[in-house]
Amino acid sequence: LVVVISANAVQAAPVGLAVTIATAAALAGTTIATTASATAIKTIAMTTLQKTVITATVAALAGAGIYEARQLSRLRDENLTLQQQQAPPAEQIQKLQQERDDATQRLAEIQNENERLNRNTAELLKLRGEVGLLRQEQSELAKMREENQRIRNAAFVLSPPSTTNTNATQLFMRAYKINEAGFLENLNHQVKAIDEESTSDKLKRFFEQNGVTFDPPASFFFNDKKGEILTYHSLTNLNAIEKIVSLLNTAK
Repeated sequence: LVVVISANAVQAAPVGLAVTIATAAALAGTTIATTASATAIKTIAMTTLQKTVITATVAALAGAGIYEARQLSRLRDENLTLQQQQAPPAEQIQKLQQERDDATQRLAEIQNENERLNRNTAELLKLRGEVGLLRQEQSELAKMREENQRIRNAAFVLSPPSTTNTNATQLFMRAYKINEAGFLENLNHQVKAIDEESTSDKLKRFFEQNGVTFDPPASFFFNDKKGEILTYHSLTNLNAIEKIVSLLNTAK
């Protein structure tokens, strides 16, 4: 058996088998080489893509950083600009406040000056009124003096009583107060007014209508400012005048 096997074992292999094995080996080597190349290409491709992604990521981050830096720089510039712009308004506000304070102080001074002028004006008007009253009183006093002088002059004209003229009439001076509320109204009611006739002339006519005449040196003076009638007459006529004045003071 061993010899048989050995005889069969040393037999030469068929020629086609070697060709087949060589072809198979060549194909196997080609396949292995192709697979290895594909694997290498995939590896290289994956590495390039990763590099691209990483590069793009780094570029994006760098771009974002640059953008933020630019934004930050721009914001700083804007902030500085705003601060510079706010400085002049602050100065203007301070200047306006100072001008307002000055104007307020000036207004207060003007108001004080106006009050002082108003007080001075009121005092001046008061003094003018007093001066006017004094002038009026002086005028009335002058009239009174003239009337008194006239009465005195008339009194001096009278002949002094003598032993040969016992019937001489003696004249006296008397003043009567009038009721300002009703005297003139009653006089106007009793005596019809004549054009441009004074109250004194109207009163004289009323006296004459009631029997009292003023033949010189008899006379009277009507002072409507003081509400007084000053007469220079005989006692009989003075009593009659007193009744007439009393009638005008009380009549309605």
